[in-house]
Amino acid sequence: GLTFRPLALAALIGFVLGTVFFAGDITLRAFVGNRLFPMAAPTGGSLLILSWLTLAVAAAVRMIRG
Repeated sequence: GLTFRPLALAALIGFVLGTVFFAGDITLRAFVGNRLFPMAAPTGGSLLILSWLTLAVAAAVRMIRG
């Protein structure tokens, strides 16, 4: 109960997608030589940053609402 559940769920989905895009693109480049799709790694990194911000907002909302 430390976070507002809907926002925390959105952050969780963002963490998973961001990790898949970022790590998947880096892994494919290293082992296969191809990309996942153009701009996959930057998109994944941006999703991870956005997910951390969303999680912080979820915690703040929970603190405000009590």
